[in-house]
Amino acid sequence: MANGPPDDLAALVAAAFSLARGAPEVFGGVVLRGPFSAERDGLVRAFGPHRKIPVAAEIERLTGGLDLAATLSAGKPVLSSGLLAGTSDAFVIAGAERLPAETAGLLALMLDGAARGADGAPLPIRPLALLDEGEGDDPPLDPRLAERLAFTLPADAPAPADAPADAPADTVPKLPDGWRRVEIDDTAIAALAAVAPTVRRAHQAVQAAKALAALRGEACAQEADVALAAVLCIGALPPPAQDPPPPDTPDTPDPPPDDAGDDGAAAADQLAEAVAAALQAGLLAGLSDGDRRRAAAGRSGASTQGGRGRPAGVRRGMPGRAGRLALTETLTAAAPFARLRGAPAGAVRVHRDDLRIRRTKAKAATLTVFCVDASGSQAFARMAEAKGAVEALLAEAYVRRDTVALVAFRNSEAEVLLPPTGSLTRAKRALAILPAGGGTPVAAGLSAATRLCLRARKEGRHAGLVVLTDGRANVAIAGTGRAAAMAEAERAAKLIAAEGIGALLVDTGVRPGRAAKTLAEAMGARYVPLGRTPGAVAAAAKGLSDRIRAPA
Repeated sequence: MANGPPDDLAALVAAAFSLARGAPEVFGGVVLRGPFSAERDGLVRAFGPHRKIPVAAEIERLTGGLDLAATLSAGKPVLSSGLLAGTSDAFVIAGAERLPAETAGLLALMLDGAARGADGAPLPIRPLALLDEGEGDDPPLDPRLAERLAFTLPADAPAPADAPADAPADTVPKLPDGWRRVEIDDTAIAALAAVAPTVRRAHQAVQAAKALAALRGEACAQEADVALAAVLCIGALPPPAQDPPPPDTPDTPDPPPDDAGDDGAAAADQLAEAVAAALQAGLLAGLSDGDRRRAAAGRSGASTQGGRGRPAGVRRGMPGRAGRLALTETLTAAAPFARLRGAPAGAVRVHRDDLRIRRTKAKAATLTVFCVDASGSQAFARMAEAKGAVEALLAEAYVRRDTVALVAFRNSEAEVLLPPTGSLTRAKRALAILPAGGGTPVAAGLSAATRLCLRARKEGRHAGLVVLTDGRANVAIAGTGRAAAMAEAERAAKLIAAEGIGALLVDTGVRPGRAAKTLAEAMGARYVPLGRTPGAVAAAAKGLSDRIRAPA
């Protein structure tokens, strides 16, 4: 879409909506990418009549299932219809980047015509409008849905027509019934296939060219239709016809391998073992009291839930997300009232108030975020220390289901080099390619690390932060000057303390300075100067992982 002319953006939106609604079995629907805005709200209304689907809706709620309360009242099985079995023309899902894998798979099956409801009837194919609000290092949209939805539009694109504020509008043209019979030249098909990333996307582009021609009343797709289809489905114009390539030239021997990179990696490994912080065992005790208090209050991912884990008691309630049906306890609660309810001899009548659910308690996974200062002449040493700590923690992650992430900051920005992962290979690769040198944007690094920690909490994990820096910020996010940079860094540190994120700050300066101590105090972190005891940073990281876990 970025390659389309800005003046024609509204026309492109109208064309995408027409195709998505007219043939969802081919085009699937649209992805509106961007945060909530008035423009996005207008696009959703212009998409046509629709039904909103909660991103966290359970599969049984989508496909239908046994209505337990109605079944108990009627004395026979009563099925409820799911949200996907409704009569709405389309479905809209906000926050689609957070769709559970099981839900995304069900929606993909629906678009393929292979999904069935609880009664065994096929679910109708309906167009989807997925509102992707992810940004930065947020997880991407499930690839199964991303491949099936042909059109991705910016959320602030102009709507094809003014939609009323109180009801969905039907403002885009209908796709003619005979659009599939429109002819298209083989050369155009080959051009679209050459720029399409997948076979499915090429098929969608070819069908889009035919549909666009049908909307104009043409019986054959023209060059303009092919170009517009490429922009809509692929995001690029098809390449012009080119002369055949010249004959292949004889292969030339590859140049000898360069061993410099291996030498650099070996030196980093040696430095990781030789240089570390002077930390003692158990030094991180008490660092994460704030995070543990939040865990107890249920704000950082409650450990008591209705899924897997150790039993955590039985209480009154409806089976579902809160817990599974506790059959024995339910019958025990209903049995004393059998006579009063007129139950036959040896039978029990169960009412809604008798239902009991079994809850379970499971330990939430732990994320440790390493925020590393990659600026200045000491950057190489800092990278080596972080590498040793991350690799040591990852060795534990395989058996404890912990994850780590790496944020590096230098010059004027911070970069998430390693999103949350338990892969040792990915961690090594991220650390090996890390550039070093330049300014010290401490505030940018702390802000990026904080976002990772808060996102982990929303996903039900506990998070801790290990910061390796000398604290001497000299690059500000919204300005220049050392004073502004230090003030921004202190504000970012105070946010970490306010969120109760357990943190450790390792002063990597050649000589311990006041800047790092002030930063540690602002973020409520334990301050430790860099020392000479091998392996201590790795031990501290493991200790932090232990301490940030919620109490069982």
